[in-house]
Amino acid sequence: MAAAVPDRIGAVVVTGGPGVYSEVKPEVLQDEDRRALALLAEGEVEEAVQIMIELGDADLAGMRGLSGEEFSAALKKLTPPGEKDWFDEHSDLRASFEADFQRAITTSDGYARDNLSWLGPWDIDVSAVTARVRLIYGESDKMAAPAHGEWLHARLPSSELHVIPGGHGDVIFGAADSAFAAITRH
Repeated sequence: MAAAVPDRIGAVVVTGGPGVYSEVKPEVLQDEDRRALALLAEGEVEEAVQIMIELGDADLAGMRGLSGEEFSAALKKLTPPGEKDWFDEHSDLRASFEADFQRAITTSDGYARDNLSWLGPWDIDVSAVTARVRLIYGESDKMAAPAHGEWLHARLPSSELHVIPGGHGDVIFGAADSAFAAITRH
């Protein structure tokens, strides 16, 4: 939005958001990811989306239809090695997050489109963003490593990069209030 309608956006906060994986972390791309990106580049959007839906179904199908307790256990197993589970220290918020997550994966459509949007080249020029941008990443984040923030920071002329202690949950959930407060003070 900040690149497309700059007159309507005064500030941006990115908390643990990915850069273009094919540039930041190309080694994480699987053959099917590359195949989908090639189709996307050729204008074959629906075919690319279908490949990603199939990948999403393979990753998520075993989590669909589980009881709340079973889903909670399955979701905990997805925590990357070396990354603490933020909800262990914020258990009062776990049930709400897990219910939202469970609803979000009833299909793989969102998964497919999200993955396509951050794996390959973007169709916007982020250097055109003139709004203030606050980039916040966790030093031990295994899902969106600080390298993503560095990639964005190098392309966003009005950005400031903050790498904070902790992992993905610390950034996504723990830093959100202070991040938004910081940009609304200016």
